[in-house]
Amino acid sequence: MQITGIAASAQDGNSQLKTVLFICIVAIYIMLVIQCGIALKPLLVFAAVPYGVCGAFAVLYVMNRSFGFMAFLDIIALVGVIVSHVIVLFDFVENARERGESMRESLLYAGIMRLRPVMITAGATIMALLPLAIHGGSLWQPLCYAQVGGLAFATVVTPVLVLYSFFVLDLTIIKWKQLEQPQMRQLQTAG
Repeated sequence: MQITGIAASAQDGNSQLKTVLFICIVAIYIMLVIQCGIALKPLLVFAAVPYGVCGAFAVLYVMNRSFGFMAFLDIIALVGVIVSHVIVLFDFVENARERGESMRESLLYAGIMRLRPVMITAGATIMALLPLAIHGGSLWQPLCYAQVGGLAFATVVTPVLVLYSFFVLDLTIIKWKQLEQPQMRQLQTAG
C-alpha cells in the first residue's frame, strides 16, 4: 500500500517544515553564539521557547482546533518572536552591566525599561489576531489561536528575569566580566 494524493503531500510538507524549524533554530543559535561569545547564554534565550509552544498547544486544545500546517507554520514564527523579545531584555541587562551596575540593578533596569514595551507589543499582536481567530475560518483559526496562546503564555509566564537571576546569581554558572578598578572609577566620575 502506498500513500498518495493529499495525504502524501501533507506528510511531505510536514517533514519539510520540521527541517525548516530545525535549520531556523540552529541558525539562531549560531548567530547568538557569535554575538555573545559564549555557548551557554543562547541556551538561556531558548529557555523561553517551550513556554510559547506549550501555550500554543494549550489554546489549540482548549479551542478544539487541530494542529495542522498553519499551526505548525505559526510555531516557527513564534520561536523567532519569543527569541527576539528575550534578546531585547538580555541586551539591556548586558548594557547595564557594562556601565558598572550590579546584576540585581541590571535586572531591575531591564525589567522596568524593556518589559513594558515587550508586553505592549505582545498585547497589540494578540488583540489584532483575536478577530481573525474568532471569524477566520478553518484555515486561519489554528494559526491565530496558536500565535495568541503562545505569545500570551510566553510573555506572561516566561520568567526571563527569574531565569537570568537564577542561573547567573544563585548558581553562578555564567561568569560575567568584572570591570577593572580604573574603569569603575571612570564610570563613577562620569555619572
